[in-house]
Amino acid sequence: MEERTLVLLKPDAIKRNKVGCIITKFEDANLQIEKIRTFKPTPEIVSEHYKATEKWLINVGNKTITNYKEVFKEKWEIELNRDFHTSNPLQISKMIKKWLVNYLCGEHIIGIVFKGNHAVEVGKKLVGDTMPLRALPGTIRGDFAIDSADLANKEKRAVRNLVHVSEDLGEAQREISLWFKDEEKQKGEEMDIENRDLEEVFKELKGTDKRKAAEVAYVLAILKKEQGDIEKARSYGEESINLFKQVNVQSFEDAAARYVVLKGVALPSYIHENVVRDRLSKLRIL
Repeated sequence: MEERTLVLLKPDAIKRNKVGCIITKFEDANLQIEKIRTFKPTPEIVSEHYKATEKWLINVGNKTITNYKEVFKEKWEIELNRDFHTSNPLQISKMIKKWLVNYLCGEHIIGIVFKGNHAVEVGKKLVGDTMPLRALPGTIRGDFAIDSADLANKEKRAVRNLVHVSEDLGEAQREISLWFKDEEKQKGEEMDIENRDLEEVFKELKGTDKRKAAEVAYVLAILKKEQGDIEKARSYGEESINLFKQVNVQSFEDAAARYVVLKGVALPSYIHENVVRDRLSKLRIL
């Protein structure tokens, strides 16, 4: 069953130059990148990501207590109270959530949506146990993570475990919608456009969103050429260029395509006046 899962490469993965190694692990397992983006997260989006339901908080608190019992044996309660000044799972997890937010905010992270057969379970298997000390060799955390919970707790910070991966299918859907909100909205738009006449879509967008209208005109130029209507193809090509001239493109972000595929035509990742002119000239439309 094909699924999607969210992977976040955390600041320590980037600082330690492990991005390529981690992505390769997923690709070697036959998972494909559907989306990838660099973020500088806000406290709001990270707080929403680590949604602090009572169930989540108790689970995190109990996991921490279990870890102390495993590491410190009969002295676990002394060490736990020394680090957290409480043995209450809810209070412990609230502190840990604060550390997690601080960990991801203020630094760049990389978000990736992987897709493939049973992507959620495969992703969890590749990443390994949340606690690096328990992660098996061959997993991402087992091979590359060097931190431990006891050290992190003493230093009042989150465990640096390189990666976040979705826990289940429901969590994956929620997290993808959170981190890739604009892209998911765009995907919905593309699906809607597939069921409509593209020339009608162009007329609507021309009055409301010149940037998107320029991309639709580019696609129409290619489609009309394929249909043998060179005159219309040239007309839409010129429309696309004229509309792009009216759009302020000053950065790579400005030039990023708003659509990925329309009516079977893949758009360039970055598109502006010169790209359209070059592509359509090569196709002998202009």
